[in-house]
Amino acid sequence: MIGFLRGGMWRALGCALRRRQDGVVEGVTAFRSPPPSVTSTALLLAIGAAAVVTALLGVPWLWLQLVLVPLAVWVMLFGVALLVVGTTHPHLLTPDALVLRVLARTVARVPRSAIEGVALVETSDAPAPSVANGRLHLPGPSGETNVRLDLEHDVEGSFSPRLSGAVRQITLDVTTPLTLVGEITGAQPPTEAAPR
Repeated sequence: MIGFLRGGMWRALGCALRRRQDGVVEGVTAFRSPPPSVTSTALLLAIGAAAVVTALLGVPWLWLQLVLVPLAVWVMLFGVALLVVGTTHPHLLTPDALVLRVLARTVARVPRSAIEGVALVETSDAPAPSVANGRLHLPGPSGETNVRLDLEHDVEGSFSPRLSGAVRQITLDVTTPLTLVGEITGAQPPTEAAPR
């Protein structure tokens, strides 16, 4: 999260304004993560808007207004960045690797040759991303995952220096799981519903 606050937030907002997906070029397929719940984003926007109004109308000291208004605007921008980061910085399937990202940060680069198996799954597990027991867990907003990758050999998964390790299995949530499985296996994916 700290890395997202340092620069990922601004990169996500910049990509959203330019209507671009970071890293998506010819030959690369993007797979979006589901966005966070609209409730949490709306809550951040409401808190920021209420703080701006309160600071401008209810705080008599200019110096305090000059501190509170930029802080409130930053909270609103943070909420918007959280909403768009899954679209602007998606997981990438390149000709040689699957690049997995969380909050605009690459957490694992899995060579396609290391992918032993891929399956559609429906699990509900820990709500936060984690690296534990040889598994990299990249859940959706409610802790659910819909794709499982089994790897031939260990791959490094890293969220931070304290939360990293070698993994042989990856579970993740993407908006188009059938397409991801089809792209990895080379099979024609069945038609799937519109992305979430």
